[in-house]
Amino acid sequence: MSLNSLSQVIDRIQLDEHWQHHRQYLQILEHWASVVGESVAEQTRPCGVYRQVLQVAVSSSVWSQALVFERRRILVKLNPKLVGAAPPLADIHFSTAKWASPSKPLSKSNQSSDLAAEPEPSELMKLHPSFVRSPQSSLPTNPRAPETAMEAFQRWSNAVKHNTAHLPKCPCCSCPTPLGELSRWQMCRTCARHKFLYFNTAPESNALPENIS
Repeated sequence: MSLNSLSQVIDRIQLDEHWQHHRQYLQILEHWASVVGESVAEQTRPCGVYRQVLQVAVSSSVWSQALVFERRRILVKLNPKLVGAAPPLADIHFSTAKWASPSKPLSKSNQSSDLAAEPEPSELMKLHPSFVRSPQSSLPTNPRAPETAMEAFQRWSNAVKHNTAHLPKCPCCSCPTPLGELSRWQMCRTCARHKFLYFNTAPESNALPENIS
């Protein structure tokens, strides 16, 4: 994919309504504690935005009743921090209904260790030739939400490069390749697919094209 076409795709993503709303929600999570204060942030959790109304879970009905009177003050401080095409927040709804949800944010004391823990892959996953165990070292996390789709793409691209840097290279295209793929096909799965496709569509020839990538 050319850089021009990639830029066009990212531009379309940034104009997408769903992306704008998701970006707004990430910004709310980023600025919530600084807007309401640490003590209130420990008893509240933004859950989403529905028709310009921010839904916030609270730990008790006492907090819910107290924060109802602080809605306008919170909106005045929060809305200027929300950059993008999504419409500004019109109101805030506080409820205890979702406080017991397992999606409750991690405390600062255990956040880094819990985020670093990954679920152990199943035995079936380990048998797949494309299975790659993540390296022990990881990229430093950036708590700030990406401002644009291009920034989100760059973060993803850097993470992929970091997680595949330890892999051997495919002899055909020089891309990082899992050992399972090299063991099965002597090349990466993409080059193997090109090879099998070529032989299936041109059985009369046993010669591979010079560039199969």
